[in-house]
Amino acid sequence: MLSFCLITRNAADTLPETLDCIRPLADEIVVVDSGSTDATPDLLKAAGARVKSVTPEAHPDWFLEIPNEHGGKEITLARFDAARNLSFDMAKGDELFWIDCDDHILGIERWPEMLQHFRQQRFDAMILPYLYMFDERGNLTTRLLRERLLRRDAGFRWEYPIHEILHTEGKRIGIFDGVQISHRKHTRQNVNRRRNLEVLKAKGDLTSPRSLFYLGVEYATIREYREAAQRFDPSRLAPSTVE
Repeated sequence: MLSFCLITRNAADTLPETLDCIRPLADEIVVVDSGSTDATPDLLKAAGARVKSVTPEAHPDWFLEIPNEHGGKEITLARFDAARNLSFDMAKGDELFWIDCDDHILGIERWPEMLQHFRQQRFDAMILPYLYMFDERGNLTTRLLRERLLRRDAGFRWEYPIHEILHTEGKRIGIFDGVQISHRKHTRQNVNRRRNLEVLKAKGDLTSPRSLFYLGVEYATIREYREAAQRFDPSRLAPSTVE
């Protein structure tokens, strides 16, 4: 049984395309929603997804009040690792596939081949290309490799509040490039560009090179370049963290 695992919030502009591509592939769709106020819940219900709604009242440590781009405040999910782990816990399948609500699967015609290879080789995880960023003309500018298809009994868990990762040390990992995931964040509406930055400042380990790197990236994203350069400066790290 294959479970597709998502986390959502106000994703009605991109979610239909994501659901359209995963419905023919999924034995079940499980979703953690962190407070959608648009049509996202209706879309998920129509797709037959099992949804758990999480709230600041039930999980106060998972949420953060941050400034929005209009001078006001908004509440955002600030523990993406916890929400993703909850989606894994909800799933009934012995195989898990995580995908975001602004992603689309390319190469679906090769999905059976990928799945067969994963199962025959008894991999713990299958890595697929992630077409992550595009320029204004639609040209690919950033291509990543991310573990997507996972065996439940391999024990994968998400770490870090934002820019969360799955550790693969000691796991049997395969790579398949015939199926790809295309990221479409640029097509989403009403995205707060400061969200990741504010979550990192509040929840990230600001002594770690990883968190400082992503702080620099997020400051650069909002064009605060002096702040970005300071975070990319290795002298800000404690001596024991610099090789």
